[in-house]
Amino acid sequence: MSPSFDGIEFDGVSFAYNDTPIIQDASFRIPSGNSYCIIGPNGGGKTTLVKLMLGLLTPQKGRVRVFGKDPSDIKEGVAYVPQIQQVNPLVPITVAQVLKMAADRTSAKGNRVEDLLDRFQIRELRHTSFHDLSSGQKQRTLVARALVGNPRLLILDEPLAHADPRVESAFKEELLRIQSECMLLVVTHDISFVYAMFRQVLCVNRAVWTHHTHELDATLLRELYGGQLRWVDHDNGNCNVSHNNKMIASG
Repeated sequence: MSPSFDGIEFDGVSFAYNDTPIIQDASFRIPSGNSYCIIGPNGGGKTTLVKLMLGLLTPQKGRVRVFGKDPSDIKEGVAYVPQIQQVNPLVPITVAQVLKMAADRTSAKGNRVEDLLDRFQIRELRHTSFHDLSSGQKQRTLVARALVGNPRLLILDEPLAHADPRVESAFKEELLRIQSECMLLVVTHDISFVYAMFRQVLCVNRAVWTHHTHELDATLLRELYGGQLRWVDHDNGNCNVSHNNKMIASG
């Protein structure tokens, strides 16, 4: 594996919890500037894969490199937004303070915080306690915080899980903008979101495969998800996909 590859590299990576394999012999490359969705069933290893990319876990076999470095050695340039975080209501941190704290830890300059307050439409909330925000407002604040330091790589975990339809539409537009600014990886269960927003996917179920979005057909999704995958095509070209009676795509 070349140490100078500009992007994310997994070379024969395996990881297990208590002797239970989670990621098995994963090898792939994602060049810098590319954006991927990460999909797969619950328990398939998506979160573990992300933690390996972030250097929060060390592979028991193989090597991970991010921008040519061991991910645990990267101090700036990589940002991660997990699913909605809970904040102790006794900690009175405001929206502006959330972004300012991120700016203090990075090389952000000038009016970066002010620009992001406007960009994510949270300026009117700047003095509001983070704890009092709606789920959608919290998500916008956390993504804005992640962008304060102008990261080369941004990883989002289920960013639309708590968004209402109006917020979701606006946020999808923002994700398209982010893709033009940095490398973006998004973990999601929503296959219709993948079709609409991304050209390439990482399919994770212990093994890891890379595919172009147009290759995601019924056969591949059944192989990935197993169980009771149901694919219904409609005459107008739309489809519904459900797994174990839970809708994972509609459009």
